[in-house]
Amino acid sequence: MNLKTCAPSHAIWIIGLVSLAMVACHRPDPHAPAPPPTVEVMTLKAEQLPVDLEYVGKTESSRIVEIRPQVSGIILKRLFVEGTDVNAGDLLYQIDPAPFQAIVQDNESKVATAQARLTQAESNFTRTQSLLKDKAVSQKDYDDANAQLKSRQADLQGFQATLETARQNLNYCQITAPISGRVGITLVNEGAVVTAQQTKLTDLQQLDPMYVNFTVPESFMLKWREEEQAGRITGVGMEGMKATLQFTDGSTYPPPGRLNFASASVRSDTGSLLFRAEFPNPLSQKIGGRPLSSGQFVRIRLTGPVRPNALVVPGRALQESSVGPLVFTVNREGKVESHPVKTTSWNGSSWIVNEGLQNGDIVIVEGGQKVRPGMEVKTVPYRGAAQSPALASPFTD
Repeated sequence: MNLKTCAPSHAIWIIGLVSLAMVACHRPDPHAPAPPPTVEVMTLKAEQLPVDLEYVGKTESSRIVEIRPQVSGIILKRLFVEGTDVNAGDLLYQIDPAPFQAIVQDNESKVATAQARLTQAESNFTRTQSLLKDKAVSQKDYDDANAQLKSRQADLQGFQATLETARQNLNYCQITAPISGRVGITLVNEGAVVTAQQTKLTDLQQLDPMYVNFTVPESFMLKWREEEQAGRITGVGMEGMKATLQFTDGSTYPPPGRLNFASASVRSDTGSLLFRAEFPNPLSQKIGGRPLSSGQFVRIRLTGPVRPNALVVPGRALQESSVGPLVFTVNREGKVESHPVKTTSWNGSSWIVNEGLQNGDIVIVEGGQKVRPGMEVKTVPYRGAAQSPALASPFTD
């Protein structure tokens, strides 16, 4: 055999064996344990959070008065401009006073006559009483004089009452505003004949303050009381909350308001309670004269109460299970634990946990789908750490 010819083949074969040996040295062991999965975590820290509630409400005049005449007659004048603000006591309509003036004068004469007759009866009684002591008149004469005196007194009182009624009716010919507010459209004009207490002339709405009515579900109130009793909501109660308004265009009404009414009964058709807030609504230079008008739809926001030791977790940390929502945490040994929790809605993206977690727990936010209890994990900080958003609704439905 020619050794020079075989040398290259042996060299190639040796190089191949060396290459196979090197590849075998770097091949992973199929029995070696897999590295622990990486999860993003955050450490829970109890904090005090505001409790803000928002509802859709509707503005309403704080007082609405229908203007009706107290006497029948003919309208002589209308003394206001429709749709303007008037003050209490301002003259709105004038009914023809002539018939009522005549009745007053007639009753004044009757009172004068009755007064004269009473004076005569008093003199006659005094004289009869003196003569009776001297036995110059009989007891019957005395009794007759006394009866006549009392009759004249009663006549005078009756005529005086009639005169007072006549004068009051004369005053009713001037129809004035009972409250300050905005007067509406007139329903009658000069020359119209109106009937006492029946004909509606116009209406008057008090716009300062302005009311905002809104409803609160009964289920919400039950949970609210439960949270207060458990100490998870403290501070002012609903009656002490500060109220603010937001218009449909997103702008905010600056003056704050307050709750001034809460219904004591639940509406059977809606299962809700009626609440009412009160807002100042002074005159301004804006169209309509006042910032708020009756009948507007607005958003009302209530603030004041707080959650003193709230634990907030991002919604991504919650996992659904057959026993309800649960959260995975990492213990001191770096292993996963599961915790069934009870939550309260928190702006739709994060949640308040009422039960199941504690201050300082390390919660898995990202990667919870690939772990199970008892598994060892590698942790890194959650990159989208939750911030405390404004509370939209403090309870889940």
